[in-house]
Amino acid sequence: MNTLESYYKEKLYPLQDGLLSFIKKSDLPFYLTGGTALSRHYFHHRYSDDLDLFLNNNKNFSSYTENLIKKISQNFSVDNNRFLKSENHIRLFIIEDNVELKVDFINDTAEHFGEFELDEIIGKVDNLRNILSNKITCLYRLDIKDIVDIWIISKHLKFKWDEIIREANIKQAGIDPLTINQILTTYPDNLLSKIKWIEIVDTKKFNQDVRKIAEDILMNRTNLLSQ
Repeated sequence: MNTLESYYKEKLYPLQDGLLSFIKKSDLPFYLTGGTALSRHYFHHRYSDDLDLFLNNNKNFSSYTENLIKKISQNFSVDNNRFLKSENHIRLFIIEDNVELKVDFINDTAEHFGEFELDEIIGKVDNLRNILSNKITCLYRLDIKDIVDIWIISKHLKFKWDEIIREANIKQAGIDPLTINQILTTYPDNLLSKIKWIEIVDTKKFNQDVRKIAEDILMNRTNLLSQ
């Protein structure tokens, strides 16, 4: 076991599991989404650090989070100096044995598509299709992790790209297939070195796959990468 693997398996992931199990027992309707949902529940393709816990336009977000965070603070070491709170977003940092975990609670006002899965340890988890359309809306921030996550979903899930782009546009207006194509075909190769892969990926093959995705999106095709 190398140093990176040891850190995640022996330190960060047990802390994630402890918090997620704690939240699961609260019976509140928060669900895990984003890159950590993909890496911990679905594909185990890369190491992921943060927890994104969502509700969807829930009028009880404030009361749910107030009670939950009070209980979290009683059971985990929360860094109160970096606690952030707004109407639909709370961010906190948990620090245990020199391991830091960032947690975002978000009351998402955008449309949600599809159902949820249930993981025995981490609880309620978002579905792949909804995560995918969210990742498409995130591409404009130019983070290589979003491209990696779109790639791994596309390798395993059958869908039509025009439907995914339509759903992404419902969530965030202005999603343009041409711009998405350009983002997916112009990222620098060296950005892939920032990914903490669980299993090393062939860079040349990855780039070829992403260009297939970019072409499928531009041509409004069925996802060919999963075939």
